[in-house]
Amino acid sequence: KPPKIQRWVPPIPLERKRRKFVLMRPRRAKSREERDAYQHLLDRRRILRGQHKKASATRKQLGARNKELAAIAQEAAKAKAAAAAAAAAAKAKPAAKKAAPKKK
Repeated sequence: KPPKIQRWVPPIPLERKRRKFVLMRPRRAKSREERDAYQHLLDRRRILRGQHKKASATRKQLGARNKELAAIAQEAAKAKAAAAAAAAAAKAKPAAKKAAPKKK
């Protein structure tokens, strides 16, 4: 049975349609490659950001630890200096004689 005349489509639009689909194939491939490359870049950035955060947290912990150790060392030095000063004062000042009770 032959096609109805209203359904007939000339060959030129069909050629255009085929050409359009043929041209879309490399565009899609290129788009896919670019999307994968960009996704790889984002993944790499995410990994580096995580490493940076981890390193930053470690540096903060070390800084806090060093600060604590410095404070402890400073307190120990103060205590040692105070003890040395007290020892020097005791050594320099002889024991005071007890005063005799006053007679009434």
